[in-house]
Amino acid sequence: ATGDSGNVLTPTVGCANTGIPEFKAFLCNIEKGGKAA
Repeated sequence: ATGDSGNVLTPTVGCANTGIPEFKAFLCNIEKGGKAA
């Protein structure tokens, strides 16, 4: 596979008050690309 993986693209946010990590989610549409001419 080429490009960044989902784990690299997803931001990790930590809560300063509790020290518990918070994870943000996002929705995307992944489509297979064609070959370049």
